[in-house]
Amino acid sequence: TIILSMIHMANNALDEKDLWETLKILGIDRTESHVDFGETEKLLNEFVKQTYIEKQKVTTTNGLVVQLKWGMRAYHEVRMSDILQFVASIYDVDKDIWKKQFSSHDGAMDIS
Repeated sequence: TIILSMIHMANNALDEKDLWETLKILGIDRTESHVDFGETEKLLNEFVKQTYIEKQKVTTTNGLVVQLKWGMRAYHEVRMSDILQFVASIYDVDKDIWKKQFSSHDGAMDIS
């Protein structure tokens, strides 16, 4: 949920470098095994393999970067209301303030 939320909040194109920097702040380091997630880099690659997340190499003003996007399975299987609730809980706000932001999501919306 956290990775998909971060990708969505970055307009569905999150630099992989930014993902790891943010996760490190949360105590999740790609070079260390995490008590809940295990080997996080392998876990991310498993999400890519299972098509929850797509990785694309893109040339930007920062040079060649790897960007993460929602994969096909995420669009079909992840309830947007769950993502919305998760983001609202992180910011400690009512989920209704995020509805406009989440209306840009191309997948099925079930905000209630």
